[in-house]
Amino acid sequence: MVLDLRIGALIQEYWYTYLMRHAQISVVIPAHNEAIDLPKTLESLLCQIVLPAEVIVVDNASTDETARVAKTFQKAFAQNNTKYHILSEPILGVALARNTGFFAAKYPIIASTDADTCVSADWIQQIQCHFFTTKDIAVGGDIFWKDSSVLLTLASHMRWFRFYFWITKHLFKFQSFATANCAVQTKVFRKTGGFDTTIVSSNNLDDFEFSYRLWKFGPVGYDSKIVVYSSRRYNSLWQAIHITIQRWKRIIRILKS
Repeated sequence: MVLDLRIGALIQEYWYTYLMRHAQISVVIPAHNEAIDLPKTLESLLCQIVLPAEVIVVDNASTDETARVAKTFQKAFAQNNTKYHILSEPILGVALARNTGFFAAKYPIIASTDADTCVSADWIQQIQCHFFTTKDIAVGGDIFWKDSSVLLTLASHMRWFRFYFWITKHLFKFQSFATANCAVQTKVFRKTGGFDTTIVSSNNLDDFEFSYRLWKFGPVGYDSKIVVYSSRRYNSLWQAIHITIQRWKRIIRILKS
């Protein structure tokens, strides 16, 4: 009888500790030829104040060592009691890769980031807090560039992304976000049917197109406390301007469709 009580107490203590340390959140990371940058992304997830319950890496038709590098983190996530899955999406396409991971997610909230992005130490904690304290079905956050030119880095630290999302919200009357830093209720994601699989490159704004459909299911928020540090692989300011113009053209096409 005494032994049964002790076993019951130990089980209860284990689950209390687990639930205090782990949020019921799945993290999805699409990765195409990201063997160099992926380790930093995964290390930032291992260092969370509140850990995710699940991490899913989707190897998207990589021709480098992405899958092998991802496998080297299996033990570390197991030690943190975080479920860790490496999935394969053999057809190249960022939307296909995201769908592979999102539809495999097992927990109530899906958080999205990229394989060249480091999340802040309280990233999962802030996502969890946002959904606990709002009625939002999805949320986006701040993005800072970590390895760009001086001008681009300065622009990001002057809250360029916050300004960009504020502009698009007031112009188009819905809150958009970047899949490098967002989270959505799993049940709502499934209702949307997922990302548009005709979109191959993230430069074609799979996240904007998804945001455009998502807002019809409920309120979408923006939280500046949810922060990531992402690579912005522009060679120059002029390249950044050129890509930005192309993206605005793509936005107009999305809204007209």
